[in-house]
Amino acid sequence: MHFKIAALATAALAGSALAQSGNSITDLIGSNSDLSTLAALLTNGTFGNFSSITTTLSNSTNGNWTIFAPSNSAFEGVQITNNTDLSSILSYHIVNGTHEASSFNSGANIVATNLTNSTYDMFPSGGVPVNVMVSGKNVAVYHGVDYANVTSADNSASNGVVHIINAVLMPPMSVNNTALQAKLDKFVNALNSTNSTDGINSKKGITIFAPNDDAFSSADLSKFNSSQLANILAYHVVEGLWFSSNLTNMTSPMNITTEAGSNLTIDASSASSVKLTDTSGNETAHIVKTDILTDNGVIHIIDTVLIPAVNASSVPTNSTNITNSQSGVGSLIYGNNDVSLVAVSLTVMSALFALML
Repeated sequence: MHFKIAALATAALAGSALAQSGNSITDLIGSNSDLSTLAALLTNGTFGNFSSITTTLSNSTNGNWTIFAPSNSAFEGVQITNNTDLSSILSYHIVNGTHEASSFNSGANIVATNLTNSTYDMFPSGGVPVNVMVSGKNVAVYHGVDYANVTSADNSASNGVVHIINAVLMPPMSVNNTALQAKLDKFVNALNSTNSTDGINSKKGITIFAPNDDAFSSADLSKFNSSQLANILAYHVVEGLWFSSNLTNMTSPMNITTEAGSNLTIDASSASSVKLTDTSGNETAHIVKTDILTDNGVIHIIDTVLIPAVNASSVPTNSTNITNSQSGVGSLIYGNNDVSLVAVSLTVMSALFALML
């Protein structure tokens, strides 16, 4: 059975109200007419017991918090079933610490939330993140391909701050479902045809440089068998979380190892570009979209399929296998990056003898 949240929550509002005894976040939600649906959700037993959340947000002894609070209109198109884990969804809107809009850097800010339920969270530590994108005075919260705009920022409470948003934040999906939503159909087809889908969906804390459909259309992949194509796909996957801010904030070249077993060198020495190279430099791709969150990592869309070279030479001596870990729940874990000003290029090759014809 499906329920429309807005309708049921509004009907229950008359008999359910958040206790208002001060200036806490729960007080603010309860007194703001544009948050009446959220207030009803938090107190209406029809949707579950959220007393732990209301207790967390009710006083400063539980710490300071930031909540991205969906407006009444944000709930209008949202449907749930009896099995929907609303507690986890609501936790995905809560961030530890007070983060006013001005505290976010221009560009991408990857922020861990309070969602640590293992059903949704396949990140190495912290909680499932959101991507707070700042462009001038505009703030949007991305949760995969979709996003919510902040319509009313910096509503201050005694124990934190509330930013009102115009859409409900759903936790990120698996790699293949996120890729489908991002219109990476041919990438998903390649994963399925090589039986790579389950493997990539089950990994924790990965970065994927996913070629778009035009890239697959331009690549001559017909000469490769399924095993070779699987290796090519693995060359686009890196263990560890490499958000755009990681790439652009590096001060010296650093090597990472792909899931295919060969190294890529990240070089951010140029202020205007970031390069990923191996020793031959026979393929070049550009990132055309950054920081698409999945339930186990991040996707950057590129415009070329990276086909590793047959021959290899030495890699830089500072080679290291990097896995970036998140800091505590709710911190600004990956800094800033103004993606509109950064042209990111990847120059790639490899020593995968398995790809020899």
